[in-house]
Amino acid sequence: MTAPTTRPLGDITAASRLLDRELPDRRFVDDRYLRALYADNPLGAAYVADAYEGERLDGHYALVPQRYRNRHGARDMVFSLNAVTRSGAQRKGTFTKLGRIVWGRAAEDGVAAVVGVTNDRSITPVVRAGWRHICRLPVLVCPPVVPARGWQSARADEAVLTRDTPAQWFEDLAARPAQAGPHCWTVDG
Repeated sequence: MTAPTTRPLGDITAASRLLDRELPDRRFVDDRYLRALYADNPLGAAYVADAYEGERLDGHYALVPQRYRNRHGARDMVFSLNAVTRSGAQRKGTFTKLGRIVWGRAAEDGVAAVVGVTNDRSITPVVRAGWRHICRLPVLVCPPVVPARGWQSARADEAVLTRDTPAQWFEDLAARPAQAGPHCWTVDG
């Protein structure tokens, strides 16, 4: 494998193909999803690194800028996602190499922390790379049966999205006290 490379956003089309091959999902059938996620993020472009074997993309990893807050205020952080290595090219340290690149660039830019959710297979490499594994997350699927008190729901149609209401919703969310570090939602994303 050649040394991992970084480009401002990597080869988004090749990354979409690799993700669709290894982690099939309709979001990856073309490059529109990754382009919106990586390039059009209102908080800035994603940190992306790729690993090639010759001309073939063997690994891809991205960190997407986000803001989280607690009782001390908001902090710039990144969300870890789309770490993928081509089948047959795994167990060569690709994730660790790509991780060092994107984590290093984020740290140079003053990012406070990386937040991520991983699958069971990735816990060991993540811990070896220096991350702290906090806990396993329980999964519970609860279909809504009765509307909860205090909740509001509105169809995201043109009439709702062009009023001041969404901005007010996000202002209300930001004004609530936070202990555990929720995401800072904005009208832009």
